[in-house]
Amino acid sequence: MFFVYMNYLQTTTFRLVTIFLLCSTVGFSQSITRKEVEGKIASLIRSSHSDVGVAVLDLDSGEKMGFNDKKHYPMQSVFKFHLGLAVLKKVDEGVLSLVQIIDVKKEKLDTNTWSPMIKDYPNQDLHVSIKDLLRYTVEQSDNNACDILFELVGGPAKVNAYIHSTGVQDIQISATEGEMKKAWSVQFTNWSTPIAAVQLLEKFYKGNLLKKVQHDFLWELLVRSIRSERLQAALPKDAVVGHKSGTSGRNAQGVRAAFNDIGIVNLSNGKHFAIALFVSDTKESDEATIQLMKDITKVVWEYYK
Repeated sequence: MFFVYMNYLQTTTFRLVTIFLLCSTVGFSQSITRKEVEGKIASLIRSSHSDVGVAVLDLDSGEKMGFNDKKHYPMQSVFKFHLGLAVLKKVDEGVLSLVQIIDVKKEKLDTNTWSPMIKDYPNQDLHVSIKDLLRYTVEQSDNNACDILFELVGGPAKVNAYIHSTGVQDIQISATEGEMKKAWSVQFTNWSTPIAAVQLLEKFYKGNLLKKVQHDFLWELLVRSIRSERLQAALPKDAVVGHKSGTSGRNAQGVRAAFNDIGIVNLSNGKHFAIALFVSDTKESDEATIQLMKDITKVVWEYYK
């Protein structure tokens, strides 16, 4: 009887070990290696008739991946994240207050630009809080609200100096939305490398830039920011994404200078990464570019899932 029991025990143990190894193998096969990720992203970039820059930063381990990640790309409205940081730093310092009301004459507002704010308050002078200006700027990418905030903090040069003071250097902010509108070339004076973009996101994520109240407010705006189809649409519904997109117009030749998105991704498995996608010099349709961005994001997600 003893030998029968021992034989049963050994058989059962063998089966359990076999099942465990099979499960482990199946689980491992669902993930992809870093080399495979880099190969897939490189292939996607080659398939696009565009200048594409990508940077990915693991916010837990510090691991980095990049493609053209040290190249200068025009940011367009991505810089509204940087502006938001600069404004909220002034709030931290007591120079500004979120409840402070700003008066703006209607004559100063551009009615021929992207501006949900003036659609909400048409043909009138504005009396709006800094908090609401930030909501319009970061969450809805409003160009009028953006330039009002630039004026409040002393202009692009002041925002640029603040960003550099954080230790991130490969970013340049030189022009407002209104100034970019004047000539095609001006947008290229507001640039970032992809790696600098994720480095700034990392500093924000780790709470190194703002006090908690201001940090949490900006995070809320990023989570609710428009154009979620570029990054978030490729991720599971339970992923939390805070991001800021940026898009240029097209010139006479049909070229877009910028079709961008940068963001922080918090996955339900506890992993976190920052990602920057910059697409420039492209004649591709917006649908094709969005699909490219989704495909790249999905490959990155497969690595971290």
